[in-house]
Amino acid sequence: MQDSPTSFWDELSRRRVIRASSVYLAAGFVLLQVADVTFEPLGFPDWAMRALIGLLVVGFVLTALLSWIFDVTPDGIVRTAKQTDDEIQRLKTRRKVDSVVIASLLVVIITLIGRDFVSVDGEAQDVLTANRSLAVLPFESIGAGDDYFADGLSVELVNTLSLIPDLKVASANSSFAMNEDMSEVDIGRSLLVANLVKGSVRMAGDKVRVNVQMVSVEDGVVVWTRTFEHVMQDVFALQDEISAYIATSLKSTLYSEALKNLALSRTDSVEAYNAYLLALHYRREFDWPNVVEQAVRATTLDPEFVAAHTLAARAYLTRVGGSVAGSTAYPMAQQAVDKALAIDAEFAPAVVVQAHLNRLEGRYTEAERLLRKARSLSPGIVSQDLANLLRTRGRMEEALIEYRRGYETDPLGASFYPDMLMEVGEYEEAGRVLDAWLTLSSRESVWRVQITAAWLAILMGDEDEANQKIDQALIGVNSPSSVQQGRIIWVLANLGRMEEATQRHNDLMQKAVTGYVSPSGAIVSCIAVGDMDCAFEWLQKAVDDRAYLVLMGLKTAKILDPMRDDPRFEDALAQVGLLTIE
Repeated sequence: MQDSPTSFWDELSRRRVIRASSVYLAAGFVLLQVADVTFEPLGFPDWAMRALIGLLVVGFVLTALLSWIFDVTPDGIVRTAKQTDDEIQRLKTRRKVDSVVIASLLVVIITLIGRDFVSVDGEAQDVLTANRSLAVLPFESIGAGDDYFADGLSVELVNTLSLIPDLKVASANSSFAMNEDMSEVDIGRSLLVANLVKGSVRMAGDKVRVNVQMVSVEDGVVVWTRTFEHVMQDVFALQDEISAYIATSLKSTLYSEALKNLALSRTDSVEAYNAYLLALHYRREFDWPNVVEQAVRATTLDPEFVAAHTLAARAYLTRVGGSVAGSTAYPMAQQAVDKALAIDAEFAPAVVVQAHLNRLEGRYTEAERLLRKARSLSPGIVSQDLANLLRTRGRMEEALIEYRRGYETDPLGASFYPDMLMEVGEYEEAGRVLDAWLTLSSRESVWRVQITAAWLAILMGDEDEANQKIDQALIGVNSPSSVQQGRIIWVLANLGRMEEATQRHNDLMQKAVTGYVSPSGAIVSCIAVGDMDCAFEWLQKAVDDRAYLVLMGLKTAKILDPMRDDPRFEDALAQVGLLTIE
C-alpha cells in the first residue's frame, strides 16, 4: 500500500476543488467580458458591474466550499467519501490533469487581458508602426443631455493629439463631416490614415466613463478597446490618459512633452471647461454666436483659460458667422487674443489668430512669420492659413504647394483648394477634388459642394452639368450664407437664368438694408447681374471692413475679372497694400 497524501494541495485535487474552481473562474471571466461590452449600451447603471463582480466573488467561495464537501456522482450529489486505496493510485494522474487545467486557464486569461491592456500585437503592430496616423470620429453620447460633452471631448481629443509632433491627425473638419452612409474603413481610407479612434461617453453624477476603441483601417479589425473612468474634477487627467494611451499604442516617443505643455492652456474650473466644450460643440455646427457666448462664459469663470480666450478670438474673426461688421468684431478678437498670448505666448492657435489680425492691418510679412512660427510650435496642426495668405499676396505657386499639402492631410478641411485650382486653370484637378467631396460630404453640407461644382462646370463650358448641379444644390440648400447666395446668383446668371438671379439679388440687397451681408457675396451678386457701380460700392465696404474672402482673391480671383480694368479696382488694391506683386 502506498502512503496516503498528506498535503493540502493533494486533498484539494482529490476533492476536485481545483477543477471546479478553474471552470468557475473561466466562466466568470467570460461573463465579465460580455458584461463589459453590453452593460453600458443596454443602459445598466454603473453599480451593475460592481454588483456582478461581488456576486462572482461570493459564488467562487461557495463553489470551492461545496466542491470540498460534496461530489457529483451518477447517483446524484453526495458527501465526499474518505480517501480509498484506489484513489491513492489515481492521484498522480489527477494532479497532472489539474495542472494542465490551471495552465490552460492562465493562458486564456493572460491572452484576453493582453488583448485589452497591451497596446497592440502581431500584424496589427505592423499596421500601426508603419504609419502613425489616425482620425478621431465623433464620440457617441450614452445618456440624455450629454451630447455636448461627447462632442466637445472628441474635438478636444483631436486638438490634443494634433500637438504631438510624431503623430499625423486628421482634423475635426474632415473626420466629423464625413458622409454618414460611409463605412468606417472607407472613412479612414478617404482621410488617408491608418487608424480610426471612436468611442462613447457616459456621465453619471460626478463621474465620466469613456469607452475607446482603435480600429485598423487596413482590415477594419478592432486593435484594442479600453474603458477610462474619472470624476469630473479629474476630466483633464481623463483626457490625457486617453491621449497618452493612443499615442503609446502608435509608438509615439514625443507625447509626454506635448501633453505637459498643453497644461498651460487649460483651466482648473470644471464649470469653465464645460462651457468650453459646449463652445466646441457649437463650433461644429457653425453656430458662432453661441460659440462666442460659451467661450466668453468660460473666460469669465477662469480668466486664465488660454484656449477659451483663443476660441473666442477665432469666433470674432468670423465676424460671428458673418452677422457682425469687422469694425466691431476685429477689435474684440484682438482683445481676446492679447489676453491669451499674455498668458502663453507660445500657444500656437493664439499665434495663428494674431497672424490673421496682422493680415487685416496689411502687415503681411509679419503675418506670414507668425504662421510659420505656429507651424514650428505645433507641426501636427494643419490649416489653410498660410496657403490663403500666400494666395492673398499673389504667390500662387507657393500657395498651391501649401493647399495640396493641406488637402492631403485634411481633405474636407481644405475648403479653398478648389477655388485656388480654378484660379490657376487646373480645372481637371478641381473636378477630381469636388467629385471626392460629393462622395465624402455629409447630407447637410453637400449642397455647398454642388454650388462650387456648378461654378466649375460653367468655367469648363458644360452648361448641362452646371444646371444639374445648381438644381441639386437648390433642393438641398439649408439656410445659405450671403457668401453662398452670391455664388448661387452668379451661377444662375451665367446659365441665362436671369429672372431667378435677379430676384435673389434683390432679396440679398434688401437684406443688407436691415442686417449684415458679407461683401464677398454682395460683390459677386452685383457682378452677376451686371451692376458694376454696386460691385464697386461693396468692394469699398470690403476694403474698409478688411473682408477676408474678398482680400484673399482680390489679386487673382477670376470671378473679379470684370472689375480689373476700372481704376477703382487699382485703388482698392493700393488701400490694402496689394498693388504690387510680392
